[in-house]
Amino acid sequence: VLYKIVLRPRFFSPLRALPGPPLGSGFVGHFLGHFIRILTSEPGMVPLEWAKAHGPVVRTVGPIGRDRLMFFRPEALHKILVSDWQDYPRVRHHSVAPLTLSF
Repeated sequence: VLYKIVLRPRFFSPLRALPGPPLGSGFVGHFLGHFIRILTSEPGMVPLEWAKAHGPVVRTVGPIGRDRLMFFRPEALHKILVSDWQDYPRVRHHSVAPLTLSF
């Protein structure tokens, strides 16, 4: 648990060299990452600040030390999601319960 929440994001993540906001400190900072700041701020303002400060690709750390990449250029999103989508690995999300949609 210590490795996944504290050590990996700071020292061993393959994304650690990418630009992004500094990681939090203390238990809450390590456990929740940048999640609290995003939740408590005006919608969309935190990513906008990060894009202005760090450029078109920003690395953030989500809850439980999970790396997140944010892309702010439409061309990059199109390449990743549409034109060359098979060239990029997809993340498998494991959940406790399956996602169900009800209308």
